[in-house]
Amino acid sequence: MTNVKKSVSFLSWTSADLGRNVILTGGCIVGACCQVNTCEVVPENTVVYGSSCIRRVQSEKPQPQTLQLDFLMKILPNYHHLKKTVKGGGTPVRN
Repeated sequence: MTNVKKSVSFLSWTSADLGRNVILTGGCIVGACCQVNTCEVVPENTVVYGSSCIRRVQSEKPQPQTLQLDFLMKILPNYHHLKKTVKGGGTPVRN
């Protein structure tokens, strides 16, 4: 079994750790530095947070991240630079 992360589940970008047998259902949020290593299906709308990885169930589903996604889709291409290598030399050339 592998990790299943639906688009409505969120992992913190800073070192959240999921075991290989963990399945996140819809609306789940795993905070920074939290570990979920058990073989389980995490119930919908579960939030794992804090230094001791406390769990609770949200009463409402999290808001969609559409505004953040739209912003990132517009801004990220402006800062993505490709580096090309010159044949014969190992030094990358910046465009």
